[in-house]
Amino acid sequence: MPLAIPRFVAFLTDAVAAAPGIEFLEVGCGPGSKSILAAALFDLEAGGFDIDPDMVAAARGNGASACVADALKYRAYYEPDILYLNKPLHLPLEADLERRIYEDMKPGAVLILCNAASRPPDSWEPVTTEWDINSGVWRKPA
Repeated sequence: MPLAIPRFVAFLTDAVAAAPGIEFLEVGCGPGSKSILAAALFDLEAGGFDIDPDMVAAARGNGASACVADALKYRAYYEPDILYLNKPLHLPLEADLERRIYEDMKPGAVLILCNAASRPPDSWEPVTTEWDINSGVWRKPA
């Protein structure tokens, strides 16, 4: 389910304040709306990827930087300072993807996680949490 824009902007505001830099990655970007907002509102270096070439074409058509990639095979989760993940897969693959992202993100990076199957590890610092909706913002320990 898509995350409402006001809630995303609130999460992103908190993420930007906690992040070590300005690189933003949207996993499963669809039409690129969150990447576009991240760039427009916070001047982030924003981009995303999606497994669906039609969604990537839509994102590019909307002005987002996007490419075709499979979230389970993507190998650069260590690059962004802020990563946005909103349930791109179905269980059990979703939980596998979340665990991989938790492991691969660089220390100090911030995760905006929505409609998740699992929380980040206990060692991660909660920046904002709304776990009643399985969502929040966390920073990976340095």
